[in-house]
Amino acid sequence: MSVDCLLLTHLHSDHTLGYGALWLGGWAWGRSRGTVVGPVRVERFHGEWQRMYADDVTYRLGLGRPAAGLTEQLAFWEVDGAGGLDVGPWRVDYLPVPHGIPAFAYRITAPDGQVVVVSGDTAYYPPLGSWARDCDLLIHEAALAVPRAPNAQWERLADYLRPYHATPREAAEIALRAQASHLVLTHWLPEADPIQARADAASVFPGPIAVAEDGWSWGSGA
Repeated sequence: MSVDCLLLTHLHSDHTLGYGALWLGGWAWGRSRGTVVGPVRVERFHGEWQRMYADDVTYRLGLGRPAAGLTEQLAFWEVDGAGGLDVGPWRVDYLPVPHGIPAFAYRITAPDGQVVVVSGDTAYYPPLGSWARDCDLLIHEAALAVPRAPNAQWERLADYLRPYHATPREAAEIALRAQASHLVLTHWLPEADPIQARADAASVFPGPIAVAEDGWSWGSGA
């Protein structure tokens, strides 16, 4: 299991329900250490998962498997305000963003100098554009993408979500402010129209735009 560092933007359930699978499953596949970066209380969050699976953990350790990566060799970095840390050869900077609960964007600088910025869940937040300046890739949420077919239920939900999420055009405005090389739109409601979302973003941002899909990956040649 090659993933040994996890960056949690915030602790809403739709961003953390897979945590148990990564923690227990990754260890089962051979991960022997791990670092979790996230908002204050992220270590408590991990502890709740560990308590929930206490009997399972005891059983698996009783089979003679090493505890490293499961209950040992785990580090937690709780972020509060803007700052940064080094994770091996990677630089990770973080910035609070408006989402109604503690939430953070991450700016990740690879050893080769490439920069990826992940907005996390956020309303339109112009300071994010300045902070993401000259990134190679901006992954920005666009939860308020219009639906394939307009409906009253979506309008009611969108009205509720507007203080906490962004539209594709707003994501594109952040990319434009940042002078990002690439923009990826993500975080869809089920009825969202990805074709229209891309078109809306392209009306603002002239660079390459992709719509995130499961299994999508990016490299310098993307």
